[in-house]
Amino acid sequence: MISLYERFLVSSDDYTYKLDDWKNNKVKILLVLGLSGSGKTTLGHGLAKDNNADYFSLDSQFFKPLHKEFKEKHNGEVAKTDKEVFGIIKEINKRFKLLVPKIKKKTVIEGMWPLWLQPKELDKFAIYIMGTSVLMSVYRRHKREGADHNLIRMWDRFLWGSQFNYKSDRRINALKKHLEGLK
Repeated sequence: MISLYERFLVSSDDYTYKLDDWKNNKVKILLVLGLSGSGKTTLGHGLAKDNNADYFSLDSQFFKPLHKEFKEKHNGEVAKTDKEVFGIIKEINKRFKLLVPKIKKKTVIEGMWPLWLQPKELDKFAIYIMGTSVLMSVYRRHKREGADHNLIRMWDRFLWGSQFNYKSDRRINALKKHLEGLK
């Protein structure tokens, strides 16, 4: 396994858990997890289409509305502090937990937010973890969200994104370690 520090620069292999069980309809839900900008949405859409499954984006359905609501309450400012960001993440995961029992059909759920749950809460799902490096994920996210020509703001977003993705990558490693113990 690549060390945590190498993962900042070097992508690792993607990691799967119970993927064949999901493809063979033994597990109903496949979680596609990874860093922001790692390629989860593209992969999730492809897996759903190729396996005749429904697709659900935690970003589109939960994060974007919650973040919009936050910005409206805070004069257009985005969530920046750990307290603000993790408040949104806690609400996303609350909604995720309410969604799961309602799913009756084979489904791909894509997003990074379940990484912030305890690993044992996720081992009932099939899981696909993107191995994209922290640096590449931050670069892709910045590119996707559009170049900002204000150099100070761009650098601030890059540093914040790197820090957040690094924290998320630590969560990925903890989840992989937990799942390896179950195999």
